[in-house]
Amino acid sequence: MNQQPDSPINLRYLNEISQGDIKFEIELFQVYFEDVLPRTQKIRVAIADNDWSKIMHQAHQVKGASGNVGACQMEMLAIQLEESDRDRNSETVLAIVDEMLISMKAIEDFVAKKVADFSS
Repeated sequence: MNQQPDSPINLRYLNEISQGDIKFEIELFQVYFEDVLPRTQKIRVAIADNDWSKIMHQAHQVKGASGNVGACQMEMLAIQLEESDRDRNSETVLAIVDEMLISMKAIEDFVAKKVADFSS
């Protein structure tokens, strides 16, 4: 499977790590959601607290988790978030976090389709 331009997931990478096991892919993303969704909330709190160290720590964790599952859009957004440490502009960071939430929704939709396809 190749990367589709509108896919939030690197399908080739996902297929490589899962060896085509759809059930494993679904479980992998369930763990991913349990890890990454709370981190995006922690980033929002850290922005409000102006705690750049915490923002950078959470961004780094999201980047790693996203890379591990092939969530390429989220990984790139986390990299942008890490790079925002130079400017420390809260508006820029909030915009990136908003994009992260949109990307998470796309990943959730991707997984929901996998679940539906697997169940039928």
